[in-house]
Amino acid sequence: MVGLWVAFSRFAPFSTRVQVGPSASEVDGTVSRSFFRSSSARTFSLILSLSLSSAQVFADCLQITNHLPLDATEDPHELDFPLPSCDDPSDPSIHIIENNGDRAAIHDTALRVFCVQPGDYRAVGRIDLTVSGTSCEPRVIRYYDPQSPVRTLHPVHMDVDDQVQLLKIRFLGVDHWIIDGIAFTNDDPDPSLLNTTVLLNPGSDNNIIQGVLVEGGRTGLQIKRSSYNTLQRSVVRNTIIIPSGDSNCINLRSITEPFQMRGNRVVSNEVYDCTDSLHLLVQGAGVGTTFPGTIVANNDFYLTPATYTDCAGNFDPNGACAAAEGRFDIKGGGTSSDPGDLVHVTRNRFWGAKKTDEIL
Repeated sequence: MVGLWVAFSRFAPFSTRVQVGPSASEVDGTVSRSFFRSSSARTFSLILSLSLSSAQVFADCLQITNHLPLDATEDPHELDFPLPSCDDPSDPSIHIIENNGDRAAIHDTALRVFCVQPGDYRAVGRIDLTVSGTSCEPRVIRYYDPQSPVRTLHPVHMDVDDQVQLLKIRFLGVDHWIIDGIAFTNDDPDPSLLNTTVLLNPGSDNNIIQGVLVEGGRTGLQIKRSSYNTLQRSVVRNTIIIPSGDSNCINLRSITEPFQMRGNRVVSNEVYDCTDSLHLLVQGAGVGTTFPGTIVANNDFYLTPATYTDCAGNFDPNGACAAAEGRFDIKGGGTSSDPGDLVHVTRNRFWGAKKTDEIL
């Protein structure tokens, strides 16, 4: 495979970690040690983004291109940016979403910042994004509690009544969106591959999904033939288990034609209890697809006893098998040995894997 760079590190910053599962062991090839967080603590330290009036543009006009290469001593690359404020009455581009009837506002080109108050909005079904933002004025869907305008909890640690719950979201070839603090809790039982909780369709570039919970669906998050997208500081978990079938937490793929999926990032996430945690997929007519500049850094990929079985198709938290395959499935690489063309896999932690239950 061309252009794959993998590194394991004994040390990783914990200020952005979301711990929701059991204690881990980290392996760097020769040394195994106890992971630095306990499951009982379940702590999360959030790097808070500074607030900025949405009438202003981002200082550097956010553009996710030309990732700096990682080496053995650099920290993983997260994207930090000021979230637009929800509390500027002079800004006509702000729209407060309080009920299911506000869904259509997402398509209004005069609006840009969508501030969603806590509630269960899943009855409206999938949200389709059809209008792009720009690098200087991205469109934003963000958590907003008017009683506490600065979000201090990750949705995985919120009470259900305090979450903003959406069913699914689909990017229809749109660019420059920021999704922040949403709980995508997909209870659709459809076992087909069409049941994807967060889907970026071809041509959806330069989008950021951060601080979200993605749960359920046949696939958690999928990026199809798109570039320069970022998933960071999020939890992706508990996809539908399909006998003898994949149900990935995160999937980057091209199966219809060769494509260069450049510069996507999966950074500082908690990813668990799927058949594969992360899949770089090239299949069928998509043979020839590459993933140059992809960064997979500072993530936790693991299985919990909820997926363990007795190796005969029956769930057993003490079993020797699991209803899962690998934590990481790489079927495509970069394009050259140049650091900007490699697939960078660094400072990730893997644990909890078992032999695959051939029945499940």
